[in-house]
Amino acid sequence: MRLGDVNAQTRWLLDRSGAPLPVLLPHIMLRVRDVMRERFTVAQAEQPVREVGLTLAREGLDLVPVVDEEGTLVGIVSERTLARRYIRESREATSLSDAAASVAAVWRFRSDF
Repeated sequence: MRLGDVNAQTRWLLDRSGAPLPVLLPHIMLRVRDVMRERFTVAQAEQPVREVGLTLAREGLDLVPVVDEEGTLVGIVSERTLARRYIRESREATSLSDAAASVAAVWRFRSDF
């Protein structure tokens, strides 16, 4: 791949070696389509925290949107939110297996949604 025109030295080397001209990549900027997803994993407000934490880990996600019964976005749960909550409360690491709390107890609400 190349990002621009091939200079004289590179063209000479390619010609001498018989190598093809690298494919032109017009830019390296991210575009919306590069990061958009068609389907999102979401959490219900009453879903167990441990279940959401396992989903984050299993799917390699940084956050999960939290929705109400109508599917309206009401907040997010992130790895950071879960870690802070449980380390702060227990002062030691936890497997979340003893956590009976629901997602509603730990989500981060943002009024700018």
